[in-house]
Amino acid sequence: MSPTSEIKIKNIDHLGIVAGLIDEIGIVEIIGSPELMVIILSNERSKLTRDFSSY
Repeated sequence: MSPTSEIKIKNIDHLGIVAGLIDEIGIVEIIGSPELMVIILSNERSKLTRDFSSY
């Protein structure tokens, strides 16, 4: 057996690095928090109100 036949290479590219950092920092929990969802929804609702008020 040649020495190179035992080498296993795994390429995680940048997505694996980004996913690891996101997991370590805890961004998913922050984005999915109920408090943030309320802020996002209220901002979207106010945008819709402003957009339709011109008609």
